[in-house]
Formats: sequence, C-alpha cells, structure tokens
Amino acid sequence: MKWENFKITLPIPVFGLGCGVLGLSLAKVTVNIGKYASKLLRSLEYRGYDSTGAIFQDDKKKTKILKDVGAPSTLVKTLGIEKEKGKLFCGQVRWATFGQVDKKNSQPHEVNCKRHIYGAHNGNITNSPELKEFLVSEG
Repeated sequence: MKWENFKITLPIPVFGLGCGVLGLSLAKVTVNIGKYASKLLRSLEYRGYDSTGAIFQDDKKKTKILKDVGAPSTLVKTLGIEKEKGKLFCGQVRWATFGQVDKKNSQPHEVNCKRHIYGAHNGNITNSPELKEFLVSEG
C-alpha cells in the first residue's frame, strides 16, 4: 500500500465513549508504520487528548514504547512516532475518567513479569486486585 493511498474513514463521532484504542499488524517490517500510526492516532483525537501513546514491535520482537501527556496532534511529532519502523503497532489516546493525567497512566502499558506483555484499554478496570491475584496464581 502506498502512503498517498492510505485514507481513514471514521464513523460519525459519538461523544462520551472514552479513550481510543487501535492497533496495526503488517506482514513485514516497514518504515511507513510510524506514518500510519501517526495518522491513526491523530484521527482519534476526538476520543482523548489527555495523553497519547504508541508501542512498536519489529520482526525480532523488540519493542519501543513512546508515550506522554498531551494530545496526538502535538505528540506524534514530539515523540517521534512518525519516524518509527516496525511490524506491529498498538496505540491509545486517553480521555481521563479515573486516575491522574500523568505519564504513568498514559498507555499503552507494559508489564514485564514471566512474560512480557503490553496493551491498551478503554474504560476503568475496577477488579484489578482480583485480576492480579488470578494472574499471579496462573504464573
């Protein structure tokens, strides 16, 4: 796919939905994934402008996470998201409904325990103590 042909068509905006979460998986590593990710994050700004984040993964499963407080319209350039290469992308724009607006609460989140996982969510996780207990018990 050529960058010039990459278009985004959004549904009619429905406000009050909370954060915006998206992902992109390509068949091989490409230098264009950062451009695609930037365009996608900017297109979701109406879903959140408190923080913006992206994580990229290459074909060797090496990851790079870029996130901070602020709107995607400014942060995609400031964080260097447009220049990233990779095969996989996960991104999130946050509309804070719970917790502080700070880098710690910016997403995607990254957890490195027995397995290295990352992801983003929309909404509040109200049963996190139970989830932690379950995950620890499962190893």
